[in-house]
Amino acid sequence: MNPVPESGNLNQLMALKSDPPHIQPDDVERFALEIYGLSGDFHSLSGERDRNFVFHGDDGRKLILKFSHPHEEPVVLDFQCQALAHIRTHAPALPVPRIYPTLDGHCFQTVKPAGYQAVMLHAQTCIDGVPIPQEYLNHARLRQVGILTAQLDLALQGFEHPAAQHKLAWDLANAEQLLPATESIKNSKVRSLIEEVLHHFVATVTPQFCTMRKQVVHADLHFGNLHTLPEEDAPISGIVDFGDMLKAPLVVEVSTALAEVAISIDNPMSAMAQLLAGYESILPLEAHEHAVLQSCIMTRLAITYVIFSWRLVNQGMLSSAYDGFEDDYSKALATLNSLGPEEFLAAIQTGR
Repeated sequence: MNPVPESGNLNQLMALKSDPPHIQPDDVERFALEIYGLSGDFHSLSGERDRNFVFHGDDGRKLILKFSHPHEEPVVLDFQCQALAHIRTHAPALPVPRIYPTLDGHCFQTVKPAGYQAVMLHAQTCIDGVPIPQEYLNHARLRQVGILTAQLDLALQGFEHPAAQHKLAWDLANAEQLLPATESIKNSKVRSLIEEVLHHFVATVTPQFCTMRKQVVHADLHFGNLHTLPEEDAPISGIVDFGDMLKAPLVVEVSTALAEVAISIDNPMSAMAQLLAGYESILPLEAHEHAVLQSCIMTRLAITYVIFSWRLVNQGMLSSAYDGFEDDYSKALATLNSLGPEEFLAAIQTGR
């Protein structure tokens, strides 16, 4: 298949084409010492756009050093840093990373790695634990995820920033811009369903967004961004990766989390009902938000399928973490598409 033509409508997808910055080990050591007064050992972490390192300081500090993608705008990184500070102020018990200041007291600093262009570097405290294993996704855990998601949204209420509505390919409000990229989907049956989902969302849900509750949300609460300790019944130890934050309708937050359940669990409706019940025990949705929930979940799944397919065509590969996405996402979409609106609401509100 030939690469999809690069058009203005796909500008947000084009940002996914370039790799994270190339950072030499000597640069990590040098910048850690110069900017944070930190010496010690470190190892690399995976990252889609940033280059990340866990640094174990000789003085006992354990930080994540994040070298931003060279196309990242300073105002967007400041948005993420200020949001984490807001959460720490208004909900100090929430397990989120803390921005670790530079020796000069700044949230981040521009650095020039050897043989590479200038990038921004910031440090966060390290969250203990590992991403929630799939075998731990029982109903009690899913309810806990829902509760924590709502608590995070409550903590972010009232937070404003000039970059809160920055452009992001994953933003449901930009679904129409991704329609040309459906050419990347090889399976014609799946492509037809995804185009139907996107067209329905653009025609019926997008116009309603302006009337809905809107605030800054994490917008990427999948299980890989929720950490827990190894014990099966251990509480969630941290929420990570605030790189997709934006101001959006509140329903976007919970629908993103529910979409993750849909691809992770066979016969997902009862599991989705547990997460939603946890969320609504803290932050109930309104009737018009319930009415668009099914479309928002399906659109999140459709957008992810489009972006992954586009990247396969234009880059030739995906992270191994996304192996088998075609089957997982198409199965989840088919399950949700088989339910009428009233049937869906009854199932997700009762678990049957």
